[in-house]
Amino acid sequence: GSPVVQGGWRYDAARKKIEIDLAQLQTGEAYRLPLEVAVRSEGASEPRVETIMMTSRRQRFEVAAEKAPFAVELDPNTWMLMDASFAKK
Repeated sequence: GSPVVQGGWRYDAARKKIEIDLAQLQTGEAYRLPLEVAVRSEGASEPRVETIMMTSRRQRFEVAAEKAPFAVELDPNTWMLMDASFAKK
């Protein structure tokens, strides 16, 4: 089978960080997933793309951001073959 990833994000203004929570829901062992995350901010013509490495069933990632993004996208270029749902919390 392929990975099934579910998660969400929120912006912590006090810490100036985007918190990303992800979970792998497929049966069997957790996959090692190098995932791109696109951060879209107002005034920027292109999104900033960060790479995170998911290696366990549940993980939290933090990405620095001076201001709240209007969107955060998981795997924006669709590199990873997976079933994913990802939204703002």
